[in-house]
Amino acid sequence: MVNPSPSFTIKIIHQYRTYNCRVQQILLTDRIEQFKIGSARKYMIIETNRPLFRNKGIMKRQPDVKIIYGEYNFGTTYDKIVKDILAVVDSV
Repeated sequence: MVNPSPSFTIKIIHQYRTYNCRVQQILLTDRIEQFKIGSARKYMIIETNRPLFRNKGIMKRQPDVKIIYGEYNFGTTYDKIVKDILAVVDSV
């Protein structure tokens, strides 16, 4: 297991309101990575298999993302959250 990276912030627009969500990578292995999104009281944890594809040299495939903890009922906003997180992580 590798030490997780520091947290970063993404900006989410939902129903004409702007939210700044803190994102923290809480787990990183050679197969999966987990991110905690939200605040201290309300948060969700998502898991991706992006490291597995990167280790195998598959750069163009989109990783599978699933919610481990919490729930989110707005699909389009959830997709934007995942897209923003992966964009920040890929740029590092």
